[in-house]
Amino acid sequence: MTSIAVKAADEVAAYLAAQTVGTTPIPCVRRLIVDEKIAAAKNLQVLAVPHSLESRIISRGSARDRTVTVDVGIMKRASEDELEDLLGLSQAVADLLEGHAFSSGVCVEISFSPLYDAELWLRQHSFFAVIVAKIRVLS
Repeated sequence: MTSIAVKAADEVAAYLAAQTVGTTPIPCVRRLIVDEKIAAAKNLQVLAVPHSLESRIISRGSARDRTVTVDVGIMKRASEDELEDLLGLSQAVADLLEGHAFSSGVCVEISFSPLYDAELWLRQHSFFAVIVAKIRVLS
């Protein structure tokens, strides 16, 4: 049985992998674990990682209000000149997700703070941004 969170991350990954931003394809895959080797990749990496599941009973019956959080990581080894374009790509990916209806639910909230990991860029010249997508699960 696939968890609700994994299903949502699979749907996010499939949706983003079918999109382009300008002429840039979004090579998104679902992962359960992210390590620093991926963050140091020379090519653009986009990962959808299930992060959390919040659930609460909303009626006397078994009706539930569930929200899945999927972290979308955008990583690429980058020069300082590329940072602005990668921030633009991150914003475009966030815009694609916000309000999108998946079969499992609707993306109701997007956030990313900080915009990217400046310390990782200073150490390894690797851009790493995490977009936090909250998906209200339909049940």
